[in-house]
Amino acid sequence: MSNSDQGVVEQWLASHQPARIAGFDLQPVAHPLLPDTPQRIVKGQAAVYFLKDQHDNIWLLKKFTLSRRPTDAYLEQVSKLLPGRASFFTCTQRRILCSDHLDYSYSNYRNHELSDWLTGTILMPKVPGSPWATIADALRENDLKMSLPERLRAALSLAECVQHLEDGGCSHRDLSPGNIFISEDQHVYPIDLDSLYHRE
Repeated sequence: MSNSDQGVVEQWLASHQPARIAGFDLQPVAHPLLPDTPQRIVKGQAAVYFLKDQHDNIWLLKKFTLSRRPTDAYLEQVSKLLPGRASFFTCTQRRILCSDHLDYSYSNYRNHELSDWLTGTILMPKVPGSPWATIADALRENDLKMSLPERLRAALSLAECVQHLEDGGCSHRDLSPGNIFISEDQHVYPIDLDSLYHRE
């Protein structure tokens, strides 16, 4: 992910102004240790920026590396193929953005660089919970306790997610510990479904 990409979001963060994007008033979240830097995760083919709305709900803005970005047609088809179940809400509610999604009429923050930068990004709500990778580390270090019934609930929830995908002829293709989020009530939310495979 280029420095210019991060610079666009840094300018937005420094403005302390929300931008009206796809009907939501959103602002970047600052890194907890670096207040002038947007909080983001760079992973594989994309960088994911953390945003918050006026109610402090957290949203994610996914910006692909240009050479590794799937086509719009593929990304739109992924959203249509996903099961309409609670575990997949973040993907079924996501929006593939273009420059017109920055609403200049109602936005406090207006910036043509941001408008252009938004093209091809994906906006989606953040799932609750923590990744299994983080939970597993905490269990190994005895920083977290998880009873057998809680582990079984999480395992059953994951199995149901996989079953729902397979019932629709889909495969996630990357159910790694970082892509499986588990909520406090042991409900599983798979993320990063942009490499979804469908048999057709």
